[in-house]
Amino acid sequence: MPDGYRRCPMWAPANGLIEDGFRPAGHERLDDEIGARFRALCEPHGFAKNFDAHTETDLRDHARTWTASSYLLLAEAHAHAHRASR
Repeated sequence: MPDGYRRCPMWAPANGLIEDGFRPAGHERLDDEIGARFRALCEPHGFAKNFDAHTETDLRDHARTWTASSYLLLAEAHAHAHRASR
């Protein structure tokens, strides 16, 4: 749904929880892709409460702490995984 509110795939806490489970389960590539796509979504649009699933337009509350926190956790996980792969 373009604006499914809590049912849309562009919801920071859900992305963070899903991404957090893939690496321990052995799905490193999928984990990396979810984290990278979510970080890339936030970088030009900021930390909105949620995003349109079709256009990636930021929706509602454009300075949400849980989105910023999810971004920071995913960025830290990416940096940690990148350091570990060296």
